[in-house]
Amino acid sequence: MDLSSLLKPSGVRVLTDVSSKKRLLQSIADLAEDLIALRSSTIFDALQERESLGPTGVGHGVALPHARLS
Repeated sequence: MDLSSLLKPSGVRVLTDVSSKKRLLQSIADLAEDLIALRSSTIFDALQERESLGPTGVGHGVALPHARLS
């Protein structure tokens, strides 16, 4: 699968000033709220739940936080 078929350029950000994982997930949820028809709080909760299963970091400061939403 081609990653560009899943991500729009408007949904990609480099976040360098985030002080915690929780703030990072909230920033992602806020961004996603503008792109999909779900509330930021719903997205944030799903991201936190997924992250509790195991980290989505791939190393060298790169992470691919994701969650399954209806």
